[in-house]
Amino acid sequence: MLGPAYERCCDVLRGSHAARRTGYHPDHAAVHFARPHVGELIRLIARTGGFGTSAGLPWSVQQYDGAIKDQGQNGTCMWQSAGKCARQTLLAAGWQFPATWSNADFAVHVPYAQASRVEQGTTGSFTDQGLMPASVIQVAGNVGLASLAQGAQCPTPDGRYDDTWGPSDGSAAPNITVDAQPADVEQQIVRVAPGAYNIDTTVNLWLPQVTALSTATKPIGVQVCTFVDSGVLNWQPANGPVTSINLNDPNGGGHGEKISYCYVDSKGRTIIGLLNSWGIYTTGTVPGSPYFQPGYWECELNCLLSSMSQSTAWAVTLQEAA
Repeated sequence: MLGPAYERCCDVLRGSHAARRTGYHPDHAAVHFARPHVGELIRLIARTGGFGTSAGLPWSVQQYDGAIKDQGQNGTCMWQSAGKCARQTLLAAGWQFPATWSNADFAVHVPYAQASRVEQGTTGSFTDQGLMPASVIQVAGNVGLASLAQGAQCPTPDGRYDDTWGPSDGSAAPNITVDAQPADVEQQIVRVAPGAYNIDTTVNLWLPQVTALSTATKPIGVQVCTFVDSGVLNWQPANGPVTSINLNDPNGGGHGEKISYCYVDSKGRTIIGLLNSWGIYTTGTVPGSPYFQPGYWECELNCLLSSMSQSTAWAVTLQEAA
């Protein structure tokens, strides 16, 4: 099911994300509903004995997240979050990053350029417009997951843990709209089957499905696509979890994030922890949070669901590793 924020995210103009550090654009409904439902994945995990004895709250999969990325003033959040979801799923299944990789993370520049071509055409120039989930899934399957720092692009010229930069990210010539070169898509690539499944975005289904995936013996990475408003963009941990998101905020936009933890706070509220791609942009702690670290943000469950457009389970399987 598409979430209540789907139509609002559809309204956000492409290319308007720069000041918002966002970049998610919704799939066309027909494309979304053609994807398999997460119930199939949960049944498969159950048949193979993949669930442990504990499937309740709290839970955390932060041990698979790695270093905090920073997308800068660019629209790469969909690849940022998808890469982190794939990282979790592969590491939880026993895969290890090759010793030849200088960073234990996946690149953004190579697949972002490829997915931008899928959406904007194969000829002429392309622009930094953000992405739809379908394009991310397609390129993950066709191109694979590349090594971060391939071509010595990480850190970026302005010092971020990332490999993409645009005109607002310092004086270096932007690479955000530069095509991936043949060597980039042929070397240091992990070939995968994306295994993308739709997760329901309704109040009574999303959390049980995500909890099942996150507490499996080999937990599956979960991505959410939400509308974030000025309150999220300017959030500080000391204020506690976000409890309200204004879908009418003209300064908001669609954003892709990875789900990393869940707990019940002292007020009885279910709190979701999301791994962001804005670097270490906050200081301090969330009062009473057992999991918060800078680079994450927290949101009350019903508030998150009210701002959610789509959610995807990344049941990535390894096909071939270079």
